Amino acid sequence: MILYLEGVDCGWTAQNQPSESALKNAQTLLYILRHLGHPPSSADRGYFPSVRLFWNGGTTELEVHDTTAEAFYFPGAPNQSTWTVEKFFLDSPEDKEKLIQKVVENIKKG
Repeated sequence: MILYLEGVDCGWTAQNQPSESALKNAQTLLYILRHLGHPPSSADRGYFPSVRLFWNGGTTELEVHDTTAEAFYFPGAPNQSTWTVEKFFLDSPEDKEKLIQKVVENIKKG
């Protein structure tokens, strides 16, 4: 078990893990999010192979890639087809800060 994912339901196996770079980026972001009191409820491997992190039953998702991350928000409104996604570059400290702010904002929306 990767320490920063302790207590998180992970949907990948040792043979089907996200890329090492995506895992490292996720670790950095999760350290901050846990410190802010927002650990994810579950995690899964994305297609690329990225790390997908989920909050609030999946209404908030953070997909972490090798060099970028995407923050998704799927509102619980009657029109489930309305959702947002924003892309952030992980090599930019400004983008990383904006990403954390966006994920926390989405988590608080529920």
